Amino acid sequence: MKKIIIILWAMLICCFAYGQESLQERLKSNPIVDSLFAHARTIGIEPEGMYEYDGEYMNTMKFSFGYTTYPKKPKTGEEIYSHSVWNANRRQMADSIRQTFMTLSDVSNEVYMKEIHNDRMDTLVYVATFGDNDCSKGDRQLQNTVQYHSPRSLSYHYPQVPEAMVFELHPSTAEMKVEETDPVSLSGYMCYYKIIGGDETLTPKYVDKKSYGKVLNKIFKEKGIKKQHCYVRKDRECQDLGKWFIGGVRKGYEWSTEMNATTYQFPSREMIRDVYKVFCEETWKYIEQHPDTRCKFCYETKMNSFPLLIFSSEKELKDKQKETFRIYINPSHAGQGYTFIILNTKMSEFGTELLPQEWETLKSWKNGKKVYRK
Repeated sequence: MKKIIIILWAMLICCFAYGQESLQERLKSNPIVDSLFAHARTIGIEPEGMYEYDGEYMNTMKFSFGYTTYPKKPKTGEEIYSHSVWNANRRQMADSIRQTFMTLSDVSNEVYMKEIHNDRMDTLVYVATFGDNDCSKGDRQLQNTVQYHSPRSLSYHYPQVPEAMVFELHPSTAEMKVEETDPVSLSGYMCYYKIIGGDETLTPKYVDKKSYGKVLNKIFKEKGIKKQHCYVRKDRECQDLGKWFIGGVRKGYEWSTEMNATTYQFPSREMIRDVYKVFCEETWKYIEQHPDTRCKFCYETKMNSFPLLIFSSEKELKDKQKETFRIYINPSHAGQGYTFIILNTKMSEFGTELLPQEWETLKSWKNGKKVYRK
């Protein structure tokens, strides 16, 4: 009887501990996968991480890289590149990925590895799946378009299972004629994702801009960063094509948009990295406290896109209207720092966000009429 009580007590503790796990911990990847992504970071490959919730919770991590293979006797001037550390590290990355998938064969449901070697025109396709293969939403497919080649069908997208990792490496010059003396460029793409079911008692909701805004204001206030505003309004009859940094107007399309942009300028890459780190920490806290927030959240990024979307939430309004809340990081075209761009937009069906190219100096844009900051 005493043993039974001890066992029941141990089970209760385990259940309680699981119930106390954070959403971030539940979405955490396999340690073997983590070590592979950690290795990628050490050689200068920058992975991207994305959290999503729309009834189910999904974590996606990915990275891409490339390298060049050279003939045994490179052309004059190519010897230095053929022996470069940068190139060698990325070739070694492909070997590390192969070893990782071989190791995963002991802990996964299925591992599929296909390799085609044609001189230096290598093609590799690896897939590892974990967890229960039955998906609640049927034959969903990988959103990253990476193909899974199985012995049964040589070209179809692998149905989404709760957890999987996919890698493809192929020649960038596959459709070009390559001479024996030519270098061959290879492109690799890695993607890992994990899905966990959402709480059935929760209904996905649009972000609470007031409470989340307090989180953002606290970050920027502590850093002493001043904010600027830009207002945009386009009525249905306005056909001013303009020049747009985000979105755009196409002739003949009648839709309306009203947008408020708030921007924070950061002078250096180091400063934006520091602020982005705090932003991610605080956003994870907010998500843990509001797990019903429908959103996409980029918690790791290369930070070199124009612009880079790092947080997004959207909801449907009446009369086919919609409202969006999105945050971007924009590297300056002149190489002078970075900007956090926060957009609040209400638009009609088929509408889009509109941010003019002159947003850094523009106070408002109303149906083509511009007002600049003094």
